[in-house]
This record gives sequence, C-alpha cells and structure tokens, in this order.
Amino acid sequence: MVEIGTTLREAREKKNISLLQVEEATKINRRYLEAIEANEFQELPGIVYAVGFLKNYARFLGLPGDEITELTETMKQNMGVAKPIVKTGNGKRRNNLPGRSFFEMPDRKILLGGLGLIIGLLILITVYGAFRDRLNLNSDTPTDVSNGIGTLDAGNNRDNGGSNLENSSNTPPVLPDTNGVTSAPLNIKLVVQKDKCWIRIVADAKEVFNGILVAGDSREFIAEKSMLVHLGNAGNVEVFQNGQSLGYLGAWGQVVKREFY
Repeated sequence: MVEIGTTLREAREKKNISLLQVEEATKINRRYLEAIEANEFQELPGIVYAVGFLKNYARFLGLPGDEITELTETMKQNMGVAKPIVKTGNGKRRNNLPGRSFFEMPDRKILLGGLGLIIGLLILITVYGAFRDRLNLNSDTPTDVSNGIGTLDAGNNRDNGGSNLENSSNTPPVLPDTNGVTSAPLNIKLVVQKDKCWIRIVADAKEVFNGILVAGDSREFIAEKSMLVHLGNAGNVEVFQNGQSLGYLGAWGQVVKREFY
C-alpha cells in the first residue's frame, strides 16, 4: 500500500518547497499539512476535509491524476470509510453475503408498528365523529342566557325552570295574573333592576325582542292586540302597562310567561 505522507513529503522535498510555501499557496493550515505527511489522519477535521486537503496538496506538487486517486483511496481506507455495497437483482450482495430481496416482506416489527398506527388513527377518527355529533345535538338546545338565574328550555318548557340564586326577605310580592283587557295600543315597559335578565317579547304574534338586558336598562314595546312577555327572572324586572306600574310578575329567579291583551 502506498504511503501517503512519504509520497507527498518526498515530492515536496524534491521540488525544494517548504511547508510554509505550501500553506501560502493552497491555504491549507500548516498543522494539517504536517499531519498528512505524518499519516496522522485523526488530526484532520473529518474525511471530507481530509480528502480535499490531500487532493489540493497533491495537485500543487504536480502529481499525476492516477496517483492522486490512489492516494485518495488509501486515505479513505485508513480513515475507516467502507466501500459501498451494491446489491444484485436477486437480493444478494456482490460480496456473496445474503441481502434482502426487493420482494422480501418487511420486518415483523415494522408491520406491527404500521398496523398499530392505522388502528390508532381509526379510533381517533371515530371518537372525533362521536364528539362532533354530540356537539351538534347540544347546539340545538337553548343556552343559559341568564347566567345561572334560570336555565331556559326550548318552547313552552321555559316557564318550568329557573333557579333561585338569591334568597332575599325583600322579595317583591307576586302579582296575580289579571290578563286584563285594555284598549289598543298596548304599551308595555320593562325596567331591569339589580341584575341582568333574559327577556322575550312577542307582539301581535310576532317576536320583536329576544335577548338580555342588564341592570338599569328599560325597554318599551307596543302592540295592537296582544303581547306575550317572557322573563327569565321575573323578580328582577318591574313591569309598566300603559304607564301604570304592575310591580313584578314573579319572584326572584322565577321564569314567568304573561300575556297581555
């Protein structure tokens, strides 16, 4: 096997060139040049740089191309770079060692891992679909618009709920349902007192308001024949009919539905 360091050093000394001159011409650090001539390749910064240094150094000294190739291959072997293994069509390596055929089944662990991944994805998709369907069902039910004052169900079930969040000895008296008949137009004014309240108003069979009013808000509604007043917290809203106070239609936290004519 050719001696890399000896070959380069003899070629350099034959041309009467110093390492300093080589360093200035090739821009290779003198420390690396000395390591190459001493065959101490472990001092070089990796195989890629080592091969590059060697080729530049050899070209600078004017060595022929076949000799440079031989030096390069020798350096690669000394630095532990294995030759690539090429497989033939029958799945055997060219060094006659067994290799995996193109048509050979993959490793069992790989198959089990892939199968587990597919099963996990199917489970996630199933759980997501069920959760999405549940969300769609829940979106059809009314939300708690009174912040705990009364949970309102759909349709006529709204007047069956309501939670008492405030037990006060000053709860306003509940007025009887007079369902009095008044002359048109019918004017109903609502004044919200201490807290927010969900309110729904249907005037002459047409819904004109459905929302939340807060403490201090007041609204007036006019109808020609009839008006339905639906309160999520009757004890929090003072009701006026044609300018006359009717007080409160129910107790605090009580859901009340009252129709006026």
